[in-house]
Amino acid sequence: MSVRDLSVDLPLEGGTLHAVRHVSFELMRGETLALVGESGCGKSMAASALMRLLPEDARTPSGRIVFDGTELLSLMESEMRAFRGARIALIFQEPATSFNPVMTVGAQIVEMIRAHRRVTSSEARKAAIEWLRRAGVPEPERRFSAFPHELSGGLKQRAMIAMALSAEPDIVIADEPTTALDVTLQAQVLDELKRLKRERGLTLLLITHDLALLPGIADRVALMYAGEIVETAPTEDFFRAPEHPYARALLRALPKSGNREERLHPIEGTVPLLTRIPEGCAFAPRCPYAESRCRSEAPREIWRGDRRGTVRCRRAGGLAEAESRATGEALSEKSDKAADEALLEIRHLSVKVNPRNMREKAAELLGKARPRVILPDLNFEIRRGRTLALVGESGSGKTTAALAALGLLGSGLHAEGTVLLRGEAFRADAPRPIRFRRAVQVVFQDPFSSLDPRMTVEELLGEAFTALCPDLKGDARSARIGRLLDETGLPAGSRTRYPHEFSGGQRQRIAIARALAAEPEIILLDEPTSALDVSVQAQILNLLLGLQKERGLSYLLITHNFGVVEYLAHRIAVMKAGRIVEEGPASQVMNSPQDPYTQRLLASVPRIRTS
Repeated sequence: MSVRDLSVDLPLEGGTLHAVRHVSFELMRGETLALVGESGCGKSMAASALMRLLPEDARTPSGRIVFDGTELLSLMESEMRAFRGARIALIFQEPATSFNPVMTVGAQIVEMIRAHRRVTSSEARKAAIEWLRRAGVPEPERRFSAFPHELSGGLKQRAMIAMALSAEPDIVIADEPTTALDVTLQAQVLDELKRLKRERGLTLLLITHDLALLPGIADRVALMYAGEIVETAPTEDFFRAPEHPYARALLRALPKSGNREERLHPIEGTVPLLTRIPEGCAFAPRCPYAESRCRSEAPREIWRGDRRGTVRCRRAGGLAEAESRATGEALSEKSDKAADEALLEIRHLSVKVNPRNMREKAAELLGKARPRVILPDLNFEIRRGRTLALVGESGSGKTTAALAALGLLGSGLHAEGTVLLRGEAFRADAPRPIRFRRAVQVVFQDPFSSLDPRMTVEELLGEAFTALCPDLKGDARSARIGRLLDETGLPAGSRTRYPHEFSGGQRQRIAIARALAAEPEIILLDEPTSALDVSVQAQILNLLLGLQKERGLSYLLITHNFGVVEYLAHRIAVMKAGRIVEEGPASQVMNSPQDPYTQRLLASVPRIRTS
């Protein structure tokens, strides 16, 4: 496939969004090209253009897409259907919303096969089961008859791969195929893609913002920024010697193993909204090397210094090797006594599923049924001013354990055991008093769904005061809100704005400010950076680390991002099937894991090596 000068415009009220701008690249037979960049840079829009799946009002004012000798943009829609699915397939980011929930998985794969091949229903069924097997789905005959909601996240993604490949396409576009998966499922899905690519000679276009996925699967990298490709290179060269300032900045923003005490280097500013085409380089407002002409003259695409790729920057190859590296202050260490003090202790915590109806309750009382136990007997502690990371595969019980400790389980679950805060004991199944709620707060994974869209920032923060600090009123409350905004890096004008008016990183800062409102001692961080780009993630991690240093906060961190674990955590507890199988200092667990499950988990973690 050859893409030349592709542009995509989207009409908006009062203007036009230039989502993709003069993008050119080639996709060689049997290779994997990774299209990477921050959210909003145009990756998915460019991929949608290859499939001719753009919004109805989108326009392609320029460009050519030539696939195997055929110009796709000039085809009628009826002609394009012969290519879509059969020659070019798409693996969507979220299979749960891509499958039809009222059809079995097998029926949907059969539908795909029969749409592109003349086969009988029984032949299509046999082929669908075989594709489920090839995609690594265990017990494919049984999964064939399952509905999407009956499959785990990893199995749904494998079934999506099976459906995409069932029409035997030449090119597969994988749009963020592992974003919602833990590291072991992520590794399994990528291994399946690599195996199928090797066996069938697939050509793969991988769209992702997770740079750690690229080594081992991508042959080449195309980095996008503000709708255009700013650098292309073989994957190894891209990580070893990036030449565009944006590429260098992205790699510097990644958490690095063993550098927890060094501040990360986020990219200041945001990707511009392309309602008007910049006169000069779109990255110039965020570039530390920009000159006056960078803001007035658009850079041309030139060869990288090694001539193994291209770069769109007039200063490429001439950037000083000794870049300014702002080294953050080391973490201020508490005294050994303070560090050893257990602030929150969890003792013999167990969680089981409540019976759903009277028959189940009666059976349990008569001893004829055993309640389903999620957590059998859990013990851990969080020390003052320290971070404990709970890690493990999806379904291992991490979030359930944290919510049970905080008394936030839903009505379908029952907890037993003891929770001690500063030595004061609370029953796990009893409501927590206000003094506990003030001391322990939560920052959820998705700030957009955890913030009331009808409330301004001032109202959101004020609500926390009303519930937990009712004595704080008037000017004192207003002053506290101002300090929270300043402490979390939000502009003073944020008070009167609503959540939808902020970026993802800013919304997460609002969620952190709300958690800080009651001046807690412990904060539960439930996947606090999972939906954020590399640079925004660096900003949030720096913020969390700074707050821990200044306030002496303790964190309970739940995440499947081991880069975040290595950067933030002092101790790690590894969970499997509701039990902690290994616990210890972060460096010890990461570098010398003892339990076979921990070893397997860490072996699945994607690693990158930068220059």
